[in-house]
Amino acid sequence: MYSNGDWRVSGFLSGPVNYYLPVIAANLSELVNGEQLGLTQFTIASRILSICLISSLSVIFIYSAADILGGRTTALVASSVFTISPMVLGNSRVHYPDHYIIVFSAWVLYLSLKILLDGRRRSFYILGGIAVGLAAAVKYNGILLFAPLGLAHLLTYRDGSALERSKLFVRDYKLLIYLAVCSGLVFFVLNWSARERLELFVRDFQTNISNYEGGGRWLETTNGYLFYASVLGLLSFGILAVIPYFLGLISLIRKRPHLSALLVILPILLALSLGGYKRVTVRNMVMALPWLILILTVGLQALADWARSQKNLTARIGCYLLLACCFVEPITKTAVALTRDFAIDSRIKAGEWMEGNLTPGTVISAAWTCSYPLVDNSRFTVKEVYPPFTREGLASEPCSRYVIVDSWFHWNSFEGLQGRMFTEPVHANIHFINPSGFRYELERNKQEEASRYLMLVKRFSGYGPEVELYWVDPAVCF
Repeated sequence: MYSNGDWRVSGFLSGPVNYYLPVIAANLSELVNGEQLGLTQFTIASRILSICLISSLSVIFIYSAADILGGRTTALVASSVFTISPMVLGNSRVHYPDHYIIVFSAWVLYLSLKILLDGRRRSFYILGGIAVGLAAAVKYNGILLFAPLGLAHLLTYRDGSALERSKLFVRDYKLLIYLAVCSGLVFFVLNWSARERLELFVRDFQTNISNYEGGGRWLETTNGYLFYASVLGLLSFGILAVIPYFLGLISLIRKRPHLSALLVILPILLALSLGGYKRVTVRNMVMALPWLILILTVGLQALADWARSQKNLTARIGCYLLLACCFVEPITKTAVALTRDFAIDSRIKAGEWMEGNLTPGTVISAAWTCSYPLVDNSRFTVKEVYPPFTREGLASEPCSRYVIVDSWFHWNSFEGLQGRMFTEPVHANIHFINPSGFRYELERNKQEEASRYLMLVKRFSGYGPEVELYWVDPAVCF
């Protein structure tokens, strides 16, 4: 799109905004620099847009929503919790629709609270419609953001007699029309190229559904509901955060039940709508993060208040220690990931080592996640490999002499050749592997058979995934 100057979206597996935003960033950068960007420069420009602008807007909306909920202290805690969330940081570093949709989810969160607590103003519904339309134009299930806005609208009628509430609801029906019309207009305007290629749009949309229904080699589970429940509780901020999550939810149910209903509706709908499919991934729940962060913030504050109220010194110290420990895991993961930003990419290190140490003409099987030009393809033969690694795949012509695999590839998530799980702090949260899928054992057995012919040569660490280079026993070719 950028190189050809053609704004028509070439495919519809995700919404058009996911394509437009990087292209807009590249065009702005080209306007400043006065020259067209190369592939690397384009990637950097789109990253700057998504991390510096999109992520910053998410923090602003979450701060504003939390300020409505509980004042400035709540707002500072919520925005801080969001900023150091490993799941947020991890998803801001990959180009998926999920890292764009989070800002629109945070915007809807803010508008939902405004409707609930400040009243039914027309501007809230118009802006809410725009936000939902944009979210659906990023990822199609963004349409679920209608639910909290609609619930916030209904909850404004909780006072008065049933007759009075009915009259007010009938009187204000136009507000819901504004919400629906604005979202529909935004979605259809942004999908203008779909009208020209309606058949392709329908086919890609159906492909999305069939992908989720059919599962995936390493993204498959037998219980999607349990998977997403564990994701919501354990990965968004850390294992110990489960305690303040429950405290926050209990506190809201006891003191402000209407707010608890508003904050849980989107996470529950996401889990219910996706849990029935075989294919699962952590990224699917990113849209729920702003809502979870507010529940977590309420719980953290409740824990701090309870600690201050304790007259027993031991109990008070224990509460503060628990509170501090809740932050240890996310801060550690985030700090390690940020430190790695200044290291050389481990895949570049691996490529330089192979260029200097392997014989020209060597055949290398490279996992698809690290098969971009690691070495000069005119000097080496690189075979791109998709899961699972098998003896047959290694032996196929031309027979492989070396195998290179990075820790984003599912091999290491099957405990790798060294019998260890990949635990890189941030990216492990994105590429979470659920071993309950029925294909897991079959593919693991195939890879373990192939692993008998491999010997570790060197491991490379740096920015991004860890990379391992293996020598292939020539016997695999016979």
